[in-house]
Amino acid sequence: MVATLSCQAEAPQRFEFEKMGMGTLFRISMVAPDLATAERAADRAFARMDSLEKTLSDWDPASEVRGLPQEGGRTRVSDDLWEVLALSIQVARATEGAFDPTVGPAVRLWRRACRQGELPTPADLEEALKRMGWENLEVGDSPWIVLKVSGMRLDLGGVGKGFALDAMLKTLADEGIKAALVDGGGDLAASGPPPGKKGWRVRVDPPGGEGEGRRLLLAHRAVATSGTRFRSFEANGRNWAHLLDPRTGMALDSEIQATVVASSGALADAMASAACILGPEGWETIPLRGDVEVSWNLPKEATE
Repeated sequence: MVATLSCQAEAPQRFEFEKMGMGTLFRISMVAPDLATAERAADRAFARMDSLEKTLSDWDPASEVRGLPQEGGRTRVSDDLWEVLALSIQVARATEGAFDPTVGPAVRLWRRACRQGELPTPADLEEALKRMGWENLEVGDSPWIVLKVSGMRLDLGGVGKGFALDAMLKTLADEGIKAALVDGGGDLAASGPPPGKKGWRVRVDPPGGEGEGRRLLLAHRAVATSGTRFRSFEANGRNWAHLLDPRTGMALDSEIQATVVASSGALADAMASAACILGPEGWETIPLRGDVEVSWNLPKEATE
């Protein structure tokens, strides 16, 4: 259900709407000529988000990504899934696997570890790694993919929300909305700025809400933040984050947060995840940085 939050009396008017989806709250801010236009555009943008959740969600047993053949092989996929995977492979290659859409087998192990409070065994991790690796995923020139290893399971949690932000902005543009900001749980994507402004004023808060955060003017860009403080659990006397290093299958156990500004929500989302795995030193070694800006929030001892 779309909720209208506010609008101004003068044209052009600013409207705001919100709706739950993909496990978080999505908000749309837009400039539109009237309420009817704004409501129609917001309804269609949220419907687009809902459809993508049915395609990309690893939590939904009926989603397209969960329905991929466990025995591997070549399969035709939707245009949306193909587009997400094409970008994911590009990022995986550029980050040498610090971002990897095939991380699903390790994700399942760590979800179980979180529920039980026990770390995955080395044998289980070794077995999961055999069914992972972006090199084992081939994305064709048309909507088909090849899963080269039996038992592969894709997980698009590190890119799906950003892709949804992009798709929602495109839907809004198709409805005639040229100035919009979409917020998906703190990740943001903007089209044109409000009239008379250089961009949408946004703020990225540091971990734990400490400090004033980073203020940005966003137009035709996206920003995503990833880090180890957002979700974690304790096992063996240590805190383990929800972020996994796909190269080892291990969850991160040190504090880090990265905020990425990029040309699209999907790219910002994926690169923010990769940045946390790589850290500042590893980040300097990757080639896909020309259109990507990163800022770090590290524990004090890491910067001394």
